Amino acid sequence: MRRQIALLAAFLVALSLTSCGGQNEVESGGYVIYVASRDLFPPGGQDALIQGVLALRGECVVLESGESGSWVPVVWPAGTSVASTDPFALRLPSGEELALGESVSGGGGYDFPEDVAVDIPSECMGESREIAVFKVDSKLIVG
Repeated sequence: MRRQIALLAAFLVALSLTSCGGQNEVESGGYVIYVASRDLFPPGGQDALIQGVLALRGECVVLESGESGSWVPVVWPAGTSVASTDPFALRLPSGEELALGESVSGGGGYDFPEDVAVDIPSECMGESREIAVFKVDSKLIVG
């Protein structure tokens, strides 16, 4: 039964990826993640280090940084999907899972909502009003 549920979840994630078109959104279990595509953020480009701890703020998937408790919404590299909603975890393009409370780092940059072609709800925005955008081909490091 668990295998059937896992297969159904994988199918639904794949279906949501194909049905979203250019919106760069993947929805699963009430959570929405934003995934980079070549037209959103091409390979190369920004080389800032993005790092933080995977967290949820309501239904918003965010990265928290350091002891300050600040957080930003995230645009993940192409191929990222929701691995589980209970407990919440992401499946990274490498196949590795990133669970709540784990740290992750990779290349990209920080942008403002008006500079990124995704529609992130205002309740998901942190105090800085920035969005962490991993490069479409960024190799993420967990831990």
